[in-house]
Amino acid sequence: MKRLATLLCVAMLLSQPLEAVAVNLIRNPGFEAGLASWHSRANEPSCASVDVSAHSGKSCVRLKAIASNCGIQTSPLYPGLDIQLDRTYALSAFVKNNGVRQGQFGIRLYCNDAEERCIVMKSFGEITAQTPAGGWQKHTFRFGPGADFQVPRETDHVFVRASFYRKDGDCEGEVMLDDFELVRENAKAARPVQDGEKGAVAVWRLEKATSGPLAEVVAGRLRERGYAATVLSTNDLTDDEKLSADLFDLLLVLDGSAYPVPGKMPLLRFLRGGGSLLVLGRPGAQAELYPTAGGWATEAELAVTPHADVPVNIAAGRDADVWKLNMDAKESKPSLELIADGDTRSLQMRSQLTAFQYATLDATPPPDTSFCILRFFAKGDARTPYLAVELNEKDKSRWKAVVPLSTSWQEYSLHTARFISYATEGRGGDGDHFHVERAAQVSFGYPSSLVGKGERSFSIRDVCWRKSRVAQDAPIRDGFV
Repeated sequence: MKRLATLLCVAMLLSQPLEAVAVNLIRNPGFEAGLASWHSRANEPSCASVDVSAHSGKSCVRLKAIASNCGIQTSPLYPGLDIQLDRTYALSAFVKNNGVRQGQFGIRLYCNDAEERCIVMKSFGEITAQTPAGGWQKHTFRFGPGADFQVPRETDHVFVRASFYRKDGDCEGEVMLDDFELVRENAKAARPVQDGEKGAVAVWRLEKATSGPLAEVVAGRLRERGYAATVLSTNDLTDDEKLSADLFDLLLVLDGSAYPVPGKMPLLRFLRGGGSLLVLGRPGAQAELYPTAGGWATEAELAVTPHADVPVNIAAGRDADVWKLNMDAKESKPSLELIADGDTRSLQMRSQLTAFQYATLDATPPPDTSFCILRFFAKGDARTPYLAVELNEKDKSRWKAVVPLSTSWQEYSLHTARFISYATEGRGGDGDHFHVERAAQVSFGYPSSLVGKGERSFSIRDVCWRKSRVAQDAPIRDGFV
């Protein structure tokens, strides 16, 4: 009965040809939602207003500079997630020049590092006092392989900015903006679909499923109806070369109860590349699948009983002096205090935060590399919703994760393979990971960029290494920690 219901659902939902689309990576590109997803720099006056004299739709934006540099810009776009450095993109916008008297207007692509420093900026569509006023004109700029501009490999994020600029900050002028677009060239919208096919569908075969070869049956039915259907394994979902918007219009998930952790980023890239997702059955990937030597397993199936926990620092719960402070030199010193909490003691850090503050433990590496889960209990006050966790190896490489906090104690188990390399030259490349056998320090704290400035506090206890059946080099980093 379940197989029949699945086949009927697929037949109804895929009764029409799949329509490929090139995805515009700029949110609210035509300002139909006002200035949502656009913002000015913190240190410049606001010069943007929504106007009805649109190039298309009902809205556009008027930028008016009065004795100032000013502009609006998009939210960040991240290489490896939103854009791929080995692909070519076209960035365009419609601009109407109402007259620039001083300074220069331009649309600019900024490539910044993780500290918001500009690595390189490319400007196009420039308008100066010598440019005649006129109607709407489309300006286009290409970047990537085969184009004149390449995004540097060290770029952390890019953003698009439309702005007036003059060295002395004394700009005068007015332009109208509408219909921004950032799309990948030669995306799947340009992929020819073979004669007689309605589109290309990838059907996921969940090896743990109890319903037999359902994926193969569904793929066969789809082929009979004119679709190009391919069955993908769980391993295939973790491979950008296998799950690609260049190859498939749609990923069909027949059972939405689980999804592989290392497949989250490829799925996001597939969707942002123009692919679509159709999930049947239970929604929301309620269980995460992890790779093991014996195949894919859920977290519950991987539980080690009894738990084998080894303290990160055996003195952490009895001597506050083993906790070191790591903070900005201009910060006021936070308080560190060990507080009795039932049969154990927890460390409480209270801060008047302006930049960043961390409490750091020297770490004793565990007995072997199977102890690759960092387990601890933590809670925060009502003003501290997140906690940053940092691991350091003996080479001083930095690896970060972020967890949500509540005002009551919560247990956290973070697999070290999910930590992301941070601000360490030469580390964090493909296949690299935190090596637990080289563990030197563990830190807990917060930058103001994560939790804001002001009074903040958190408590931490029982920091241990825990044994895992998922290897420390497992490719399970998903970008969401």
